[in-house]
Amino acid sequence: MRTRSIACYTLFLAILPAVMGGCSGYRDSGGDSDPGMYLDSGARATISQFRVDDPSLSRFFDAAYGYAVFPSIGKGGFIAGGASGEGVVYRGGGSIGSNVVGYSKMTQITIGAQIGGQEYSQIMFFQDAGSFARFTNSRTEFAATASAVIVRSGGAATNDYNQGVAIFVKPKSGAMAEAALGGQKFTYRVKP
Repeated sequence: MRTRSIACYTLFLAILPAVMGGCSGYRDSGGDSDPGMYLDSGARATISQFRVDDPSLSRFFDAAYGYAVFPSIGKGGFIAGGASGEGVVYRGGGSIGSNVVGYSKMTQITIGAQIGGQEYSQIMFFQDAGSFARFTNSRTEFAATASAVIVRSGGAATNDYNQGVAIFVKPKSGAMAEAALGGQKFTYRVKP
């Protein structure tokens, strides 16, 4: 049994760098000298796609104090797993891309029954100045029971804020049978 546990842990350590490293906007940008520009472009495309897939999200975009857009989060694991992604942070509603205030990185480590990988987009809306300040002070993290709403037409109409935050995800590739957020941690940096 101990040998099997060691083998599983070794496999996890082997795949974790691929999962965590595969989410870099800089790497995907082809080495662009300004990875923020690549992230901004990806975030605008993500916002547009979410709005098309669920027009009822407009009430969040229009009224939120701020929001964070993660165009691509990669997640994978075998017994233990991890996820990572970079995002753009907006202050206020209104026109897309005109109010970027910073960037964020999400990391997640999970342990439990799991195998496989997936890629998805995620948008977090902040209802008020307090929830936005917790996020920009890198104090936002989700408990094991936290979950998000999968984007589909009309889905946002029945969702609301939970402790000042509303979260929506959209699968891009791989399998996504759940939208669990447990263990997600965020760091924030101000736009240069």
